[in-house]
Amino acid sequence: MPNQEARVGPVPRPRQRPQRQSQQQNGEIIQKLNAICTPADPTKKYRGLNKIGQGASGGVFTAYEVGTNKCVAIKQMNLEQQPKKDLIINEILVMKDSKHKNIVNFMDSYLVKGDLWVVMEYMEGGSLTDVVTFNMMSEPQIAAVCRETLHGLQFLHSKGVIHRDIKSDNILLSLEGNIKLTDFGFCAQINESQHKRTTMVGTPYWMAPEV
Repeated sequence: MPNQEARVGPVPRPRQRPQRQSQQQNGEIIQKLNAICTPADPTKKYRGLNKIGQGASGGVFTAYEVGTNKCVAIKQMNLEQQPKKDLIINEILVMKDSKHKNIVNFMDSYLVKGDLWVVMEYMEGGSLTDVVTFNMMSEPQIAAVCRETLHGLQFLHSKGVIHRDIKSDNILLSLEGNIKLTDFGFCAQINESQHKRTTMVGTPYWMAPEV
């Protein structure tokens, strides 16, 4: 049989490797963080760091602001160990734009050698979880916590923001009785074109039954 001339089709382009895509995404995340973080060394602004907790995303420390001696809370996160870095950016932006008496006050953020420092006011009373674990709350106290928490949620909703992870761990108290929402990593923005979210996030035990 005569040899048939082989036809050469278009040369397929090599697929972009996942590792290269990940590197590009990480670079974009770092650029966004550099745009919103303060370009300074926080170790010169805060002293006496003391670790008070460890979460999935990093450690939580108390420290004192140099000059004012004000006690603050610092959340330190190693960016390489964060699976969803975009949620961190979202959390910072929500906190910066949410000044309210029932929202934990955001103070500053820094990038330090691959670590992200988020500085917030320190709520020395701990979380609502700590309170209910060791104390029996009265009905008026429960009502007060619910009222203040709902004030914080109402403020977020007025700005088109849904929290999506309300639980006792994310409700903090001060010794003066102030009650504030924290942890905005799962927050989402709602608008007229997108009035609800279809993704499921949060803590299963605390989710609404219909979810």
